Amino acid sequence: SAVPHEATLALQINDALPKGAEESSSFTPSGNNLGVVCRAGDKRKRWDTSALEDGPEQLQGPVAYMGSDRHYFLSAAQPSDEDKVEGCLASTWNGPSGQGVSATLLLAPVRLAPGQTETLRFVYFFGPKELSILKGQGGSLDENLDFGWFGVIARPLLWVMVKAHAATGNFGIAIIILTLLV
Repeated sequence: SAVPHEATLALQINDALPKGAEESSSFTPSGNNLGVVCRAGDKRKRWDTSALEDGPEQLQGPVAYMGSDRHYFLSAAQPSDEDKVEGCLASTWNGPSGQGVSATLLLAPVRLAPGQTETLRFVYFFGPKELSILKGQGGSLDENLDFGWFGVIARPLLWVMVKAHAATGNFGIAIIILTLLV
C-alpha cells in the first residue's frame, strides 16, 4: 500500500546455564558467572542473574555495545550507528533445561515509505575475554575484563607477563621473570 509503515525493532542475545551449572561454593567456584552487560552513553552496567530476579532492568541512551557476559567469555553486539539505538534491556528467564539471561537492544522506531529500505548494521563479538582481542575489537569491550580492585596493579603486571611470554614463548618462564621483577 502507499501508506508509510512504522516499526520498532529489537535485537536480542540469549545465553543459558544448564541445570546445576549455577551451583558453586568456595571450593568449587563457578566459571560461568552469567550476566548482561551494556554501555549506554557514559554509563556501563553489568547485571548478574541475582540482580535481575525482581524483573528486567533498563539502561537508556545511545548504546556502544550490549551482550551476555560470563567469567571468561563475552558475547556482544555493537551497533554501527549508536544514535539508532535508544537503550538496552537486561532480563532473566527459567526454562526446563536451566536458567538464562537476555540482553536486548532497544532500537529507535523506523518509519519507512513504500519501497524505502533501511539498513541497520552490527558488529558481533563472541569469544574469550583476552585483553588484546577485546581492545582490537574496539567499542570499549576491553572494560568487560574485570581486574577488580587491583586493576591499577594488575594491568601493568599483565602487560609485563605478555611481553615476557612474547620474548620467551613460555608462560612458565614469563611468570618466573615477572616474579623476579616484582
